[in-house]
Amino acid sequence: MDFKINSEADIYKAGKLFIEEIGSKGVVIKGGHSTDLTTAKDYLFTTEDVFTFDSPRYETKHTHGTGCTFSAVITAELAKGKSIYAAVQKAKNFIALSIKHTPEIGQGRGPVNHFAYMKEVGLDDE
Repeated sequence: MDFKINSEADIYKAGKLFIEEIGSKGVVIKGGHSTDLTTAKDYLFTTEDVFTFDSPRYETKHTHGTGCTFSAVITAELAKGKSIYAAVQKAKNFIALSIKHTPEIGQGRGPVNHFAYMKEVGLDDE
């Protein structure tokens, strides 16, 4: 399975290969590095179906930690007994907010905002 993903067709090929050849029950392929300038699309492949999760692409250089945060949310939701679909959906929403409300600190690629959900629901101090 050594190939580059250059298109959406390649994403589908890779996801299906992981399900069929490795025997995974679920595979997530993130689309944060795609060339689409308006939408960040992630893919969830299961043994039964393929789901896509879209969010706006926010203009920021502060995206350090997105992959780790995304996978941590999925892991936490699965540990709480949520379905793989619900876990990925929660992770997608969480990371989109974390990028939308980056703190704009540091030099280079700064961190995402892990407390962004507080801003969205009005629990912040601002």
